Amino acid sequence: MNEPGFSPYLIAALGIFLFYLGLRAVRQKKMVGSEGKDQGLRNPEYYIKLLGSFIGAGLVFFWAGTEFHKIGGWLYSSLFSLLIVGILWWLIRFNKIRNSAKAGLKSTMLPRRYSKAKDNSPNMWSMAALALLYRVQNRKLYVLGGAEMSNSSMKYARKRLKKEWDIQDQEDFDEVQDWLITEGHRTEFLELIQRIMNSSQSDIQDYIAEVNRGEHPMSTKTEMAEERARVAMIEEEGSKLKNQGFMAWDQLRYMENCGLGYLAGYLDEETAWENLNSVATALQSRYDSWKDMGEAYLMGREFWSSIDYRKKGRLYEKTLNRLLSDKRSPWNQIKWDMPLLKQ
Repeated sequence: MNEPGFSPYLIAALGIFLFYLGLRAVRQKKMVGSEGKDQGLRNPEYYIKLLGSFIGAGLVFFWAGTEFHKIGGWLYSSLFSLLIVGILWWLIRFNKIRNSAKAGLKSTMLPRRYSKAKDNSPNMWSMAALALLYRVQNRKLYVLGGAEMSNSSMKYARKRLKKEWDIQDQEDFDEVQDWLITEGHRTEFLELIQRIMNSSQSDIQDYIAEVNRGEHPMSTKTEMAEERARVAMIEEEGSKLKNQGFMAWDQLRYMENCGLGYLAGYLDEETAWENLNSVATALQSRYDSWKDMGEAYLMGREFWSSIDYRKKGRLYEKTLNRLLSDKRSPWNQIKWDMPLLKQ
């Protein structure tokens, strides 16, 4: 009997490759670019890869059963066992159904759609405003929440909101967002700046002594150190802090929370975009350029936590410089003064 024209190893490799493409398509890593290109459920490339995955799995399974046994022994057993485990995992991945009533999601074998900003739209300007945060976090730019709507992204968003804001339900989310818009850190920060700038040196020393004795809400050593650092910053550049303000610090975090809130199920898509664009308009009227806004955000971040800034500040500064210098960055492709009219 003649041997097959192609090596079983070559056929198996082809099958594994097709299988791999299918998995990548389902996970939306291969078909969606870093700028959030819409892959849509009607995109034929998705179905081609999905079909290729089925064919590839079949090829691998067939040749493993008919040809790999010739190599014999433990290697055959190991390869065949790994193949069975891979096939089972693949079937579970495609058919596992989960419901998340709170987020209104249903898991299926099909990929989730991205809610991406359209070219030259207020939505795109709003997402460009978040470029500094999203680039540091390696999130997808121009995509609401920086990711597709799925169960995994919902869990990620809820975990972050709980960790950073202690948000555990809709009421908590609404309360935090309202605080960021109406008060935020800027209110207490500006009060402290005003107090220190209007105080004598002896009064400032008395205040530091009170902080060190734990006579203020900042009772932990970390909180005391943060407050001392704020006072030092005010003494060095109080006028700059007062003039630049902390709107960028509060409102960019509000905008980031809009995306996370959408992924977590606390905001519907339309409301999330509306809230983003509303704050974007306020940012555009408050600052003069992307550079001005970005520097104001970093200043607010440092004033909020000098300890955190020592750990991550360098990364944010490098990212800011890249956004300003790279001709392909959103800050150099989208005009700061683009009209932010309702779509």
